Amino acid sequence: MTVKEDQIFSMNPPKYDKIEDMAMMTHLHEPAVLYNLKERYAAWMIYTYSGLFCVTVNPYKWLPVYNPEVVLAYRGKKRQEAPPHIFSISDNAYQFMLTDRENQSILITGESGAGKTVNTKRVIQYFATIAASGDKKKEDANPLLEAFGNAKTVRNDNSSRFVSYLLEKSRVTFQLKAERSYHIFYQIMSNKKPELIGREDH
Repeated sequence: MTVKEDQIFSMNPPKYDKIEDMAMMTHLHEPAVLYNLKERYAAWMIYTYSGLFCVTVNPYKWLPVYNPEVVLAYRGKKRQEAPPHIFSISDNAYQFMLTDRENQSILITGESGAGKTVNTKRVIQYFATIAASGDKKKEDANPLLEAFGNAKTVRNDNSSRFVSYLLEKSRVTFQLKAERSYHIFYQIMSNKKPELIGREDH
C-alpha cells in the first residue's frame, strides 16, 4: 500500500493505549483520537475525557454503569480519582455550585442518535440520587416526557424531538419513511399501558 507522506501521523507510545484523558497524549491528532475511542469502546469504556470535555460513544445497549452504587462511587470525587463518566461531570458541577455559590451548566451536544437524551437523563438521575427527594419528581417525569416528546427516527429508536422542550408539532401529522410519530400514540393503540386510556362511567 502506498500513502502520501502528509497522511502519515506519529503513533503514541503503548502507555497511552486506552488513555482516559486524550489531552495527555504525546501526539494529539484525529487518527490518534479515533483509535483511542475505538479501543476504549471495544472494552465498553464509553466515556473518555479530552481536556475539559467528556466524549461519549453511544453503545446502543444497556450497560451496568448507571446503578445507584455507581452514583455514590462518584460523589465527592475529583475528576482524576475515578474513571471518566457523566456522573463525574455532574458531580464536578455540583461541587462547584456548592463551593462557588454560582449557577453551573452542562452542555450535552451531538448528532441525532449520539446519546444526548440518555446522558441528560443520567445527569438528572445523578442529581435526583444525591439531592432531596423533591428532585425525584423530575426523574419520575421522564417516562411521561419521553412518551409525548420522543419518536423513532432513522438513526435512533428513542430520539428526543424536543427543541428546548418545545414540541416538534409537524411530527404529529407527518413522518419520514422508516420514522414514527410520538411514542404515546403507539402506547395507547397497543393497550400495553391501559392506564393511559381514560374510561367513562356509565
